Amino acid sequence: MSTSAPVLEACVESFEEAIAAQKAGADRIELCVRLDLDGITPSTQLIAECVNGLDIPVKVMIRPHGGTFRYSEEELDEMEGSISQARKLGAFGVVFGFLNSDDSIDLPTTKRFVKFSKGLDITFHKAIDRTSDPVEAVRDLLSLGTNITVLSSGGAGTAAKGIDTLRSMMKAGGDLISILPAGKINEVNLAQLHKALGAVAYHGRRIVG
Repeated sequence: MSTSAPVLEACVESFEEAIAAQKAGADRIELCVRLDLDGITPSTQLIAECVNGLDIPVKVMIRPHGGTFRYSEEELDEMEGSISQARKLGAFGVVFGFLNSDDSIDLPTTKRFVKFSKGLDITFHKAIDRTSDPVEAVRDLLSLGTNITVLSSGGAGTAAKGIDTLRSMMKAGGDLISILPAGKINEVNLAQLHKALGAVAYHGRRIVG
């Protein structure tokens, strides 16, 4: 459990939102568009604008469409292209997630993308909350044998409601998997959640107001 001040990751859809979040105290940005679809890949122009215009790290959502977290081979190739572009533009990290038709973790595809993204900070998307057991899903991800972050609300609608599962996920992740709590976390409830969880970082649309 972390006792130091947590890292605050703000989820934004535009350069203007990114600048505002930085000014309000965000430590890093998760950049995407179409949050009504739970986020998809932003344009190359927007990535470049944020990376060049901010003084804090930028993580880029890699997701070609909303809805499921299953993709055709053509879409997977497109996602690899998006990762290459984000790397070239100077992004700090990438965010992606892959599920099977039964909503279990698609480990082969995840392994492929973790390897492809070597050198970048890697976050497994909140897709994990669609699995039947997010704690067991974390244990599945341990088989990757590398450090990654998992974005989650503990399978619940909010981090506050999923707090017990988030604690179990943090324990299951050990030293390899870092749990990034998310789900309606804001500047009002952050202190209480941090007291209960002690996570290293927290994610939210309104994490800094």
